[in-house]
Amino acid sequence: MGGAAGGVVGGVYGAATSAAEGWTHCGTDAAVGPQGAQAGQDASAPSPQGPTVMEARAQPPIKSVEPPEGSPPGTKSYEIGKNKITLTPQPAGTYKADFDIREDFGDVERSSATRTAGANARANGEDGDVGFHTVAHRFLPGLTETLVPGNGSLNLSSYKAMENRIAGQIRLGNTVSGSIQPVPREAIRPIRLIWPK
Repeated sequence: MGGAAGGVVGGVYGAATSAAEGWTHCGTDAAVGPQGAQAGQDASAPSPQGPTVMEARAQPPIKSVEPPEGSPPGTKSYEIGKNKITLTPQPAGTYKADFDIREDFGDVERSSATRTAGANARANGEDGDVGFHTVAHRFLPGLTETLVPGNGSLNLSSYKAMENRIAGQIRLGNTVSGSIQPVPREAIRPIRLIWPK
């Protein structure tokens, strides 16, 4: 996977990230998310057809597929609609996510398994934490492996803005490809979520 995405959501929990080795970073006031395949287009702008209103709908099926050849043990790959994700296990039980997003499912009902996994993630966090999807539920509904404990305010501000930029790229017909690495790899509650360039 990989490809057209770039940027970092750094300082996800208020800690600054280093710009060393070509990583970009941001604090909790702004998110730098994937730029999509057509650089220079404003993904936050309304689509040419006007705003899209999405109604809550049932969760699409999750199809388990073979992980890429040579993947570490425990790696999982899934397809949900047109979207693909490969999850590589990290020492703390979280996953590095490599994805290709082509479809925004919008407001999809959360299954009882998703609600339970979110509550468990929240319980492993700090005061004010929520079950935080490292790759938004609207793109990979029902996938519980992307849940980690995370700051509730950030989840509804900078990270939400980044998710909306991804949705904007999808409306433009682009595929958003990227990776999200929880840091540190040994912690159940990451202090940063990094998008490599």
